[in-house]
Amino acid sequence: MDFELKSRVKKSLSKAENALDETRVLYSKGLLPGSISRSYYAIFHSAAAVLMSQHMEIIKPSAVVPFFDREVVKKGLIETSFQRMFANAYECFQMSEYDIYSDVDQHGANSMLDMSQAFYERMETYLRDKGWV
Repeated sequence: MDFELKSRVKKSLSKAENALDETRVLYSKGLLPGSISRSYYAIFHSAAAVLMSQHMEIIKPSAVVPFFDREVVKKGLIETSFQRMFANAYECFQMSEYDIYSDVDQHGANSMLDMSQAFYERMETYLRDKGWV
């Protein structure tokens, strides 16, 4: 296992954990759009860590969702439900950030928080089991 690559995988997972912590703080303060955004980034960085462990370089952020599906889910490394979570989180993030008519409610932000927590935990478990962290 390449030491530099292992370090990058750990850093990406650490960024995911930090984003998850930020999500909780923003949610607790009622800053729901920010909470949605950080929830998405917790998922994004968790997925990126797993992709890195598969020797996939993240060229642009919009490529992570399809790469995750093709290189992780379709190869049977992670359950299909996590691909749906990732795609759903991306859609919610896009709406929250860019759709001026989209309202973020507490239920939606709470769902994103729960989803990002579950996603992070599953990716961390996978990486731990494979010796990356």
